[in-house]
Amino acid sequence: MLWLILAISALLSYSIWGIMNGVVAKNMDPYTGIFFSSIGYLISSTIALSMIGFRVNLAPLNLISGMSLGLATGIGGLLFLLAIRYGGNVNIVVVLTSLYPILTLILNYFIFGTSMSITQIIGAILAIIAVILVSIG
Repeated sequence: MLWLILAISALLSYSIWGIMNGVVAKNMDPYTGIFFSSIGYLISSTIALSMIGFRVNLAPLNLISGMSLGLATGIGGLLFLLAIRYGGNVNIVVVLTSLYPILTLILNYFIFGTSMSITQIIGAILAIIAVILVSIG
């Protein structure tokens, strides 16, 4: 049950993230926005580290994968803000970029040979249809 509370809390946090991206994109340039976003990320990371007593496992795989995660997040955030800044409707950009799990499923299939269930395939198709409907609405 804890996982569900955490997932719903993450949903609420991501919803605020989507709203704040619109505010940032309208009130400052994307480069300044991503800089301040990084400060917020640093604060949340510091809180997370404090919860584990500031013990960090510095194994090479952890360093590479963790830094790749941060780099992808930063680049994605900047491109997201640029998309809004250059005319993208924030609602459409949020919905379009939320399709990343579909691309993840496809890449995992081709890179790692992970299978996709028929339910996942149907869900991906429905998500794409949802983006189309939101875009034309």
